[in-house]
Amino acid sequence: MERGWREIPGAGSPSLAQAGPLNGLAAFDVNNDGHLDLMGAGNQWGAEVETIRYDGGTGIVLLGDGKRTFTPMSVVGSGLFAWGHVKDLRVLPSGPDGRPWIVVANNNDAMQVFRAAPPEGLLGQR
Repeated sequence: MERGWREIPGAGSPSLAQAGPLNGLAAFDVNNDGHLDLMGAGNQWGAEVETIRYDGGTGIVLLGDGKRTFTPMSVVGSGLFAWGHVKDLRVLPSGPDGRPWIVVANNNDAMQVFRAAPPEGLLGQR
């Protein structure tokens, strides 16, 4: 790894980001403020018989402030609702309008596609 950032989380860690496993994680500027934000989605439905499946996640958007602090957005605020057995999340290059596509791959189910909506960068499902 050429560059990285490792920090042991302490008080203030976003508990919303820990509702379930994150199988897909992307870093990009969601709200067009010049700071990298994080977007993740997951869930795990293939847990052992004696363990409940991890299906509490709906996806998460963490807004970065450029100072290594991230604030979680609500599902309503972000527009990201990745409810399924998510296996991956990718941000695809934007078109001529500069708005990226966010693709969520669900195991044995339909993919979900979201598009950033200018100028705030909040998402809308397609």
